[in-house]
Amino acid sequence: MSSTKAKKSLFKPIAICLLAACVVGVCIASFFAFRPLDKTTYDEKTLNETVENTKTKLEDFEISSSRIKGDFADSMFKKAIAAAEQIPDKNADLKKAAESTGVSSILLTDDKGVIIASYPDDLNGKSLTDDKNTAPINAVARGIVPKALGEADENKDDTYTVYAGAKRTGEEPGAVAVGIVTDEYAKAQGYTLADECGCNVIIENDNGKRLSSSFKNAKNKTIADLDKKNDGKAFEINFGGNKVYEAKTISTEEYTALVAIPVKTIAGNAAAFWIIIGADVVLFAVGIMIILRAGKSKKDE
Repeated sequence: MSSTKAKKSLFKPIAICLLAACVVGVCIASFFAFRPLDKTTYDEKTLNETVENTKTKLEDFEISSSRIKGDFADSMFKKAIAAAEQIPDKNADLKKAAESTGVSSILLTDDKGVIIASYPDDLNGKSLTDDKNTAPINAVARGIVPKALGEADENKDDTYTVYAGAKRTGEEPGAVAVGIVTDEYAKAQGYTLADECGCNVIIENDNGKRLSSSFKNAKNKTIADLDKKNDGKAFEINFGGNKVYEAKTISTEEYTALVAIPVKTIAGNAAAFWIIIGADVVLFAVGIMIILRAGKSKKDE
């Protein structure tokens, strides 16, 4: 009997201990619930490797850009000359010429730049100078230069339509202008450099104009907006939430580039919170049951 009473006498202290544990658990859970996510150390090696890779690609492009642009222009002129050889006059089959040379459109003009035949759209009577994309080719029609590239027009699928012009091969003066849809123009101009360097890269030329970018979260930001100190050291970019990056800015003779890598954050505070709360509920329930049982036993006595 005394042994039973001793056991019963322990109910209340045990219950108190369990309830106290609940209070401590709530305090700990609150700490996890309201403590901000801690940032881990960013991967400095990856950042530095990406920076060096970007710098190398920019320096290589500086050296070879003139050749790359020249090669691109030559490939455009070859198509224009090939088309011109098939179009001696306005009665030639422009559609056939376009299909055989792989161009999307052809314009045949007189010596004043007025269009006298066209494919596929009927642009007869209009002038090369009416469109900024073909205006530079007017110099070919007038006999000032033998060939010329027009302005490039960006399409929705990341390709460009570029017009190339060559002088006519028949007896009549004028020009043949061909429209060519290509993705090589972007590469020749350096517009794809950031994608080649990796994610989260912004490249600007020496006058601060954006040349290329793969940094989607910084779509409307300049390098100066993001790197206010510009001291060559790593710095943090925080767009809020989990959009946190560690970045560096580098410069070559002609370009400036910002390279960023995501900063990892500790996840699991929420999980810890709910685990502790769950344990608290169990301890609280057990404590209440012990108190109720102790009260019932005392009543029975």
